[in-house]
Amino acid sequence: MASVVNSRILVRTSTSMNGEVDLETALRRLIEEEAPSELPERLRWLCKHLDEYIGRWLGFTQLKDLPVEATLRNKVFLAVLVAIDVMGEYLETAQSNTWCPTNEWKEFTSAIEWIRRRPDRDELAIVESTFEAFCKKVSEIPMA
Repeated sequence: MASVVNSRILVRTSTSMNGEVDLETALRRLIEEEAPSELPERLRWLCKHLDEYIGRWLGFTQLKDLPVEATLRNKVFLAVLVAIDVMGEYLETAQSNTWCPTNEWKEFTSAIEWIRRRPDRDELAIVESTFEAFCKKVSEIPMA
């Protein structure tokens, strides 16, 4: 069950009985193995990967025979939520930096919550536009 706390989306995941690794653990492992160690570069890396999953999820939302509400329960959207949680943790550590795109992040996470409460195709553009604004700010972060 996901809930909003301090403008962050929390997702509780667990290891399944058959031993599958949960999405959060898998993402954290991938970050440790592949993501750059410096915070600005790590944020760009996370943004790129989050963009891929948001794109996949938005693709599912365009299927006419699949209600948007149903896409909010699939693993692709769960991966989006997990990535949002992890990105939020990194942004919390970066908040003291003047370059941290806090406002854009809050707008994006608010858009995700809006869609979760009101799953309507006509409202999906707000997710895309707020995420693009956030990624633009992340791309402007000075290199470490």
